[in-house]
Amino acid sequence: MNYVEFTTSNYFHVKDINQFEKEIKEIGLAEDFFEPNEDNKYCITCEGMNSYNDETNEEINEDDIAELIRRNLRPDQKCIVSQIGYEGYRYFSAGVWRIMPYRVTYYDLFTEKSNQYNNGKWIFE
Repeated sequence: MNYVEFTTSNYFHVKDINQFEKEIKEIGLAEDFFEPNEDNKYCITCEGMNSYNDETNEEINEDDIAELIRRNLRPDQKCIVSQIGYEGYRYFSAGVWRIMPYRVTYYDLFTEKSNQYNNGKWIFE
């Protein structure tokens, strides 16, 4: 049985729409991974934050996606990403990412532990 994950976020503004969309293409995310609305706000609506590069079919790490969002967020914005996943009845996971222009925090809902990602490395609490 394969692992299935669903991911969604709030809508958020980015500093530069063209730069953000360029970086999305550079790491190979599917065009529909981020969904813009009429106010040029983006949100995540997909199956899995661990997406795959459209051209190479290689997995794109969720840390890289979180860092992409962090780098491009406007200073007055934050992105809250919720994830829930399962593999049959054997495995279940859920977590929340809080992405701000200066910090990324991941909170695992089962272990009740949070981790911060700063300057390219994780700081475990």
